[in-house]
Amino acid sequence: MGNLIPFAQRFIAGTSTRTVSARTLHEFLGVKRHFATWIKSRIEQYEFEENSDYLLTLPKTGELKNKGLQGKNEYYLIIDMAKELAMVERNEKGRQAR
Repeated sequence: MGNLIPFAQRFIAGTSTRTVSARTLHEFLGVKRHFATWIKSRIEQYEFEENSDYLLTLPKTGELKNKGLQGKNEYYLIIDMAKELAMVERNEKGRQAR
């Protein structure tokens, strides 16, 4: 997965862990569903746990909306979670990512 999708070291549950961006994985896999719908449904369906399987952050994007800064939820997945999500997409890109 490292050559196809970049890794980043992040701290999850106090441990430095290799992670991948869920947005990058979503794009690579060619998922047709909207990102937020896809990731939330997969988290619920497979019972992934925040701060164990993934890290959720809300960075500021600088886009103004209603006179406030808007941000997008960013999900950083541990490698095992990313592999499982790639596997359940059941397509060629999922096999490549695994």
